[in-house]
Amino acid sequence: MSPEPESFRRRAAWAVLLAVAPLAAYSSAFENGFIGEDRRGIVDNRLIRSLGNIPDLFRHHTSWSGGSRAAAVQRSTDTYRPIPAALVFLEYAIAGPAPFFFHASSVLFHIANVFLLVFVATGLGLRKSSARLAALIFAVHPAIAEAIHLINACSDPLALFFFLSAVALWQRKRSAGLISGAAVAVLFFCATLCKETAFLVATVVLFLVRGWHARPRHALMSLVPWIVGGACGLMARWAVLGGSGVSATESDWVYSLYRVPLIWLDAVRSFLIPVSEIQVNLLEAYRDPAAATVVAAAALSASFLVAAVIAVRHRFALGLAILWVFCVTMAPVALLTRHASWFGWGRYLYLSAPFVSLGIAVLVFEVVVPKVTQRLRPFALAAGVAVLLFLALQTFWAGRAFRSDRAFAEAAIADHPDISVGYANLGEIEINDGNHSRGLSLAEKAISLDPRSGRNWSLAASALMHLGRFPEAYRAAERAIAAGVEDGRAAYIIAIRHLSERRDTSAARILLDVISDDPEKKGPWGTLRRALASRGRNSEFARVVRERLETPALLPLAPAIRAMLAGAPESPTEIPLNR
Repeated sequence: MSPEPESFRRRAAWAVLLAVAPLAAYSSAFENGFIGEDRRGIVDNRLIRSLGNIPDLFRHHTSWSGGSRAAAVQRSTDTYRPIPAALVFLEYAIAGPAPFFFHASSVLFHIANVFLLVFVATGLGLRKSSARLAALIFAVHPAIAEAIHLINACSDPLALFFFLSAVALWQRKRSAGLISGAAVAVLFFCATLCKETAFLVATVVLFLVRGWHARPRHALMSLVPWIVGGACGLMARWAVLGGSGVSATESDWVYSLYRVPLIWLDAVRSFLIPVSEIQVNLLEAYRDPAAATVVAAAALSASFLVAAVIAVRHRFALGLAILWVFCVTMAPVALLTRHASWFGWGRYLYLSAPFVSLGIAVLVFEVVVPKVTQRLRPFALAAGVAVLLFLALQTFWAGRAFRSDRAFAEAAIADHPDISVGYANLGEIEINDGNHSRGLSLAEKAISLDPRSGRNWSLAASALMHLGRFPEAYRAAERAIAAGVEDGRAAYIIAIRHLSERRDTSAARILLDVISDDPEKKGPWGTLRRALASRGRNSEFARVVRERLETPALLPLAPAIRAMLAGAPESPTEIPLNR
C-alpha cells in the first residue's frame, strides 16, 4: 500500500496538471478581442451598461441582443439563455468593455468542467487513470476550441458546468433526501437556462441509473430531480417563447433529418482529425452534399446502430450512454442548416466532447494498454504525451483566429474556401475600413459562390455606392431585396435612389423602416435629417414621416424624429431605446 503522503502528492500533481493543461492550451484566448456577435452583445449593447436590466434577460426571448429592434424580433429558431447573458452583464459591471476578463471567465469555466468530468467519470466506476485521461483529452482537444475562444459561445461551458455539477451531486447523494434532490433539480434547471441542448444531454442519466432490473421503483425515484428541473426549464421557456422556440414546416423537418447523418459524420471527423474549424455558415456547408459524403454518412449511421445493439447485448451501459449522448446532442444542429444566419461548429461539439473523451479513454485503458507489453509501455506513454501536447498546441494556435473580425474572416476562408460567407465578412470589414474596391472584389467572389444570398448582393451594392457607381448599386440592391436580404443596407440604398428621383412617399417609408430595424446605424439618421432639411417641414416627405411616427416600431424613436422635424440638432447616439 502506498504511503498517504505519496498518495496526496500524486493527487496534487494530477490536480495541477488538469488545471495547467487547459490553461496553457487556452492562454492565447487572453489576447483575443471582441468579434462579431461579441461586439454587438457587449460593446454596442446599451442594455449591458446597467445591472438593473438583468431581470429583463429572463423575460426576453433573445439571449444575445445589441438593443436594436432587429435583434429583438423572434426568429424561426429562437434561443432562451438568460444565465449566460446575465453572466456577461455581471462581467461588464466588474471589468467594463475589456475583453480579457470575458475570455478569462470562459477559460475558468472550462477548467472547472475538466475537474467535474473527473468526478463524474470516477462516480461511474471508471478507474482514475481512465477518468484523468478523458479529462485531459477534453481539456485540450482543439475541435471544441471555439466554445472557449468565442465569448458568444459561453452558453456551452456554462450549460456543461451546471449539468456535470448536477450529475456529480446526483451520483453521490442519490438517496440522501430532499435537500440534495432539490439541489440537483436546481442545477439542471440552470443548465436548461444556459442552452437548449441541456434537455437532450440530460437523457444520458437514463443509462447511468443503477438497479433498473433489480429495483425499478427505486431507480425511477432517483430520476425525480431531473424530471422536476427539466419541467421547470420547459415551463420557463414556454412562458417566454410562447412555444418550443423552433418553428419548422414539414419540408424543414425532412430537409434537416436528411442532414443528421452528415452532422454525425463531420462530428466524428472533427474528433478524430484534431483541428479547430471555423464554420461561418451551416446552410451553405450542408446545402448540396456530395454523393460520396452521403454514402459515408449512411455507413456511419449503420455502424452506430450495430454498436448500439452490441452494447445492449453485452449490457455495456457506458458505451451505450456515450453513443446516445453523442447522437442526440449533435442531431439538433441539422435544424440550423436550414437558416442562413447560424454559424459555428466547435460550440456544438462541446456538450458531447466529455463523453467522447470518456469513450476514447476507456478504449485506451481497456483495449490498447492491456495488449502493450511491459517493454513497450514507456514508448506508448511517450506517444500518448506527444499526442496530448500536439492537441494542446493546436488549441493554442486556434486562438489566433479569434484575435479580431478580420482574423476570424480570414480563418473562415482558409478553412472553407468554397463558402461565400467568409468572403462576405471580410468584404464588409474592407468596406468599413474604406477599402471599397477590395470590398467589392470580395463581394463579387461571394456572389460567384452563392448568388442566392441577398447579403452578398447587398454588400456589393454598398461597395458600388461608395465607388460612385450608382446604377450598378441600385441594381445590386434590387437583387438583394428580391433574395430576401435582412440587413437593411439594400433597403437604405433603395431609399436613397427614391430620394434622388423625388419619390418622397416611398423614400420616407423605406428610410423609417430601416431606422426602426436598426436605430444604431448613423447613416440613415443623417439621410433623414438632410432630407427633412432640404424638403422642408410642409413637404410630402415630412408629412409621411409625421404619419408614421405613431406606428409601434417607431414609438421609442418618435421624440428624436420630432426634434428633427422641428429643426433641432440631435445625435443618433443619444436616442433613447426603450425595451
